[in-house]
Amino acid sequence: MTPREFNAHLKRAAERLNSFAMHDLPEIAGQEAKNHFRDSFDNEGFTDKTLQKWQPRKEKRRKDGSMSEKEKTRVGRKSLTGETKNLSDIEYKVTPGRVVISAEVNYAKAHNEGTDHAGRGRSTTIPQRKFMGDSSVLNEKIVHIMKEELDKIFKL
Repeated sequence: MTPREFNAHLKRAAERLNSFAMHDLPEIAGQEAKNHFRDSFDNEGFTDKTLQKWQPRKEKRRKDGSMSEKEKTRVGRKSLTGETKNLSDIEYKVTPGRVVISAEVNYAKAHNEGTDHAGRGRSTTIPQRKFMGDSSVLNEKIVHIMKEELDKIFKL
């Protein structure tokens, strides 16, 4: 390879690297995060280094020990899945060089972080059932993909 050819190769690599960093990588990271965080609902727990299972849901029983019809339909259903499954509707928004992942329902933070002042009367306790956040497993997936793509970009 001549010095001129090498220069041209470096210029193309720099352009591809910029495009990858500004557009492709945020899209890849967003999709990987969305899939990883949605898996929390299937796994009933959050995976950082390992899977941390959620506290099980409590069955609501009447004083006589019976359950309402609504509660009977909830028995056996996974935690946080609900009837609408809105909480697991994880989205991401890409801008050049950046991605923001979110769960848009107003009660997502209360479930993800836990709280002791939720509900209309602000006296309901919700245990933490983390489904989004920093994850070593997710970071490793993204770094692996990044390395593969960078190898392709700089391959001579």
